[in-house]
This record gives sequence, C-alpha cells and structure tokens, in this order.
Amino acid sequence: MKLLISGLAGVVVACIIFTAVIVSPWSGLITSPTSSSSDSGFPQLPPGWPSGPLGVQVSISNLTDPLGVGSEGEMTIVVASKHDVSDVTAQFELLRVVDELPIGIVYTQGNLANITWMGDLRANVSVIFNAKMKAVEVGYARIRVTAIWYPFEGFHYEATDSIWILIQENSIQISHEPITPPGVIVAESGNGTLPLWP
Repeated sequence: MKLLISGLAGVVVACIIFTAVIVSPWSGLITSPTSSSSDSGFPQLPPGWPSGPLGVQVSISNLTDPLGVGSEGEMTIVVASKHDVSDVTAQFELLRVVDELPIGIVYTQGNLANITWMGDLRANVSVIFNAKMKAVEVGYARIRVTAIWYPFEGFHYEATDSIWILIQENSIQISHEPITPPGVIVAESGNGTLPLWP
C-alpha cells in the first residue's frame, strides 16, 4: 500500500513539474485587457493622442480680374500637428486631371510643383508654404498636398487636401471637390444591372 501511495505521489509531482515547465513560458504572452500593448501587436501612441494628429489645408486667394487665362493668384498651404512629431514628409503635387486638357497653371513664385518637404512639427504650430500662380491657358489642374508621419516602422498617419482648378478663357472655378469640365458627361451609377441592347 505504501508503495502504491508513493507511486501516485510521484506521478502527481511529475505532472505539476511538467505543467510548470510547459505553461510558464507562455504566461508572459498573455495580456490583460488593461495592458498597454494593442491586440494587433503594434506599439501604442501616448494616451490622449487623436487618431490622426496631422492636418493639411490648401487654399487659393486674391485672384486678379478679369478671371480666366491671365489671372494670377496666391496659394497657401498649411501643415500642422496637434502634437510634437518628427520626420514628417509633405508631398506637393501639381496634377493633370484629364488627358484632353493641359494643367493650365504655372507657379510664378515659390515653385511647389512636385516637390517634397521634410521636417519636424511642433504641437499647434503651423508650417506655412506660399506660392504665386498664374493661369496661362485653358486647362484643368489638381493641387494635392499629403503629409505623412511614421511614428514607428510599418505604421503611418496621413493627412491630405486637394484643390481642383478649372480654367476657361473668361472664368476660373476652384473647388475642394472635382469639377466637371464643360462638354464632359459624368457617368451615373445605375441599379447594378446592365442595359438591354436591341
């Protein structure tokens, strides 16, 4: 009987040791809901940070009369952050919108066409870029500015703003949304069915 009890006690002790060796290394990987690491495994930003700390704003003002080809104006681009961030990249793009129309504008001062700025942003202190532009021909352009910040490898925050500029001989339209040029038919969405052909 003593032999049986000794044998059972040995098995129980062996099971306890086995469980401790197998389970213990994994216990460090189990996190509680209050843990500071995220479920995705990415590092977390400090508490109180917004989901998107960056902001970009593009505006055009002081267009000269008469509006149209020959008009000049001032472009202002504001890049800002709600927190101190380092190594921010701002990309400035001057894009053709439709193949049938040229861009139609040029920068006459402070060329911001297709360049990149890199630098640090302080909390609530804007970095402002200015340029002068001129409408040189009938055309359609998009000015797009994108600010990107990588707080850690494999993850980034991005903010973007665009202005569309449609230049006609005697008018200029400026919008934060795409503009439909004259003579262009915009495709409308249907109910998901194909048209019936005769």
